[in-house]
Amino acid sequence: MRGISTAGYKVTGTIRRIIPGICFEVDAGPGTQRSLLWRELEVIPDATPHPAEKKHSIEISMEGIVSRIPIPTLRRTDSGADYGTDGFPDVEFWHRQGIQTVFLATEYDYNLFRFPPSPLEMRDRLIEVKPVADEKGGRFLEAWIRQMKQIEQMMFVPRADALGVINNI
Repeated sequence: MRGISTAGYKVTGTIRRIIPGICFEVDAGPGTQRSLLWRELEVIPDATPHPAEKKHSIEISMEGIVSRIPIPTLRRTDSGADYGTDGFPDVEFWHRQGIQTVFLATEYDYNLFRFPPSPLEMRDRLIEVKPVADEKGGRFLEAWIRQMKQIEQMMFVPRADALGVINNI
C-alpha cells in the first residue's frame, strides 16, 4: 500500500495493521520505521510484500531454568507517530468503504495504551484545525462537525443549583 505518512512523506510498504476509519500501519522493509498512512491511500497491484521480521531470541539460564527471551529488531523510530502527532484520516476514502471516521485522530486512536485527551483539550485541538476542515469542505467538514458535537456532549458543565450557588444567594 502507498500513502502519505504522519510525517507527510509518501511511503510504500506492506500492511501490518488496519485501524478502521483511521489509518493503515505499513512496514517499508528491514531497518525502516513502521509508518502510519493517512491520506492518498492506494493499493499497489502485484507488489511483493516484505516478509515479516524474524524473531531472534537469546537463551538465559537462571537456577537451572532456561528461558528464551525475544530480542527486538533494530529499526528507526523517528516517525511522527512515535511522538504522538495528530493525524488526519482520509474521510472520503473511509466513507467509500462504508466506515464513518473522525476528522482529527489523536495518539489514542492509533497507539495502544494511550489515554484519550480530555474533552476540553480535544475541543481546543478541533477549533485549531477548523480552517483546514472549512477549506476541504464536503465530507471532511461533516466529519469535523460530527466530531465536535461528540466532544461537546462529553463536556461537563455543572448546573448552578448543583453547585449550591442558587441556595446561597
